[in-house]
Amino acid sequence: MIRSDVIEVVVYGSSMQPCLCESDKVLVLKQATYQSGDILAFRNENDLIIHRLIAKYNSFFICKGDNSFALEKIAPNQVLGKAIKVERNGTLVTIPNVGKDFFRLSIAINRIYCDSSYNVAKTMESEEYQIFFKKYLSTSYDTEETSCLKSERYMLN
Repeated sequence: MIRSDVIEVVVYGSSMQPCLCESDKVLVLKQATYQSGDILAFRNENDLIIHRLIAKYNSFFICKGDNSFALEKIAPNQVLGKAIKVERNGTLVTIPNVGKDFFRLSIAINRIYCDSSYNVAKTMESEEYQIFFKKYLSTSYDTEETSCLKSERYMLN
């Protein structure tokens, strides 16, 4: 029997690195409720996006790619579900939990990005971004077998 509340999403792009990498297969399951920190798959116009839920605001979800500057305001009816399993190169990968510091820094980076007229270089020079990069965008999520970072550093989208 095929379940209509489960879909498989193949990751394209780097907005969720190092948590999710290009070509990862993500199993997404529709939920009754979602919590900050969940990774959601949602429709935004004609695109299918998979980003982390940062906060709830009124009846909307505020999402952001871990490796991205912009926030998205998402209506609940746009959400397809929550990431429950990730496969990378044939290996199951643990979806890391994040806490309040992650959310605080994510929102601060978005503010710096907006306040700098969307200047990526200026945002990346900020103290908040440097802390966020060291704590969350380094290879700390990855093991040698599952790393999508290889040996190079990458830039935010």
